[in-house]
Amino acid sequence: MKTPEHIILSRTDGIGDVILTLPMAHALKECFPGAKITFLGKGYTRPVIEAYDFVDQFEDWDLAGDTEASQAAFLKACEADVILHVFPRKEVVSAAFRAHIPVRIATARRFHTFFKVNYRLWYSRKSADLHEAQLNLKMLEALNCHPSLSLKEIGGRFHFTCGAKAPDGFKHWEKEGFRVLIHPKSHGSAVEYPLDYYTEVIHALTKKGILVGITGTAREREAIGDGLPWAEVTDFTGKLSLLELMELINFSHVMIAASTGPLHIAAALGKYAVGLFSPKRPIHAGRWQPLGPGARYKEAAQHPENGRLEIDPKAIIIDVEKWCNEEGAC
Repeated sequence: MKTPEHIILSRTDGIGDVILTLPMAHALKECFPGAKITFLGKGYTRPVIEAYDFVDQFEDWDLAGDTEASQAAFLKACEADVILHVFPRKEVVSAAFRAHIPVRIATARRFHTFFKVNYRLWYSRKSADLHEAQLNLKMLEALNCHPSLSLKEIGGRFHFTCGAKAPDGFKHWEKEGFRVLIHPKSHGSAVEYPLDYYTEVIHALTKKGILVGITGTAREREAIGDGLPWAEVTDFTGKLSLLELMELINFSHVMIAASTGPLHIAAALGKYAVGLFSPKRPIHAGRWQPLGPGARYKEAAQHPENGRLEIDPKAIIIDVEKWCNEEGAC
């Protein structure tokens, strides 16, 4: 295999998955300093990807069209010599094959990849003990690139160019103090922490004079309904673009959430990111914990059969108050 000149990282799924894929770009730049790195993703993830210092170009899969011919032409126009199907979406795998990208790398454990890639990976993600970010980096072995990194090392290698400010209309968030964001929902991607437990956390923190904000989409705000003490918090739900959310997180001190995109953004930006997890494989913290210098996680003793993630709110409150005291804000 000749030295790659243009490599596509393909991950057309959620923000959290994208965040944990980005260290591949850093590793590729170290292995192949002259290579161009393109990230193929969903359009709504563009702000996260374009803020990452080691990606040269973003390509929006949403613009590839709905036909096999248009999708193949879309990838052929990229003129890449390698594509890494980190998330082996069937349509992308087929388009890369039809576009005759010379090196096509993906798991061999799915029927739609086996005959359309020429570098097949045989390890199983579902049963692996490695973190998702480490499993992603393991894909690079197909290119004879071997970045063997600990989770701490990966967490220290996120390099984002991102502003830090309160969104327009929320200037009170700029006052001095300790700022905590809570992202209660997950669009069904994770086991969610009960709203009454979040309420207990909110009551305790606001009594200490800590600012608490709630983030999420407009649909998630509807799902929460009256389940949170809205009078005590700043409601950011449905009011921010993804770029504004990133800037808000970067301006705040803490993010508390289940395994969601905003949790991983906060961790990558170096914030105190507290992830709340079920111990069930493959959704446990060992696979999906946030990575970064301030990242932490709490895992329930058992998977909730009734949907209630049993993690003591007092443990979260104590941790946040301790962090606040260390920052000299409490």
